[in-house]
Amino acid sequence: SNFLRGDGTWAVPTVGSFTPAFTSSATGFTLSSVTTLAHGLASIPPLVRVVLRCTTAESGYSIGDEIDAVGTVSETNASGHGAFFAVDATNITVMIGASFPILNKSTAANAATTAANWAIVARAWI
Repeated sequence: SNFLRGDGTWAVPTVGSFTPAFTSSATGFTLSSVTTLAHGLASIPPLVRVVLRCTTAESGYSIGDEIDAVGTVSETNASGHGAFFAVDATNITVMIGASFPILNKSTAANAATTAANWAIVARAWI
């Protein structure tokens, strides 16, 4: 059905158009690193998703599987773990901690990961 726009005109919603305006290439990384990806958009995108894509099977994950980049910081020893990201008007910056523990996809047990088996992929919508 149609909807009324703020300018008083009617429009038909577009179905299936949830396509990112920016998708990075799969980018390898090392532990304790910062990776900057230029998104090329005109402003800070309101929706960003950063994932780690499996490139070599491990911990129950198959090649091509993706997990969201989320992180934790240990206040006990002040070391960063996981993967965090920040966004500004030109870049998506991904910070990888000293490790990025995950849960095994098959067993839900804690799993150590090997950075060389994963790649960063960022997507942004405007």
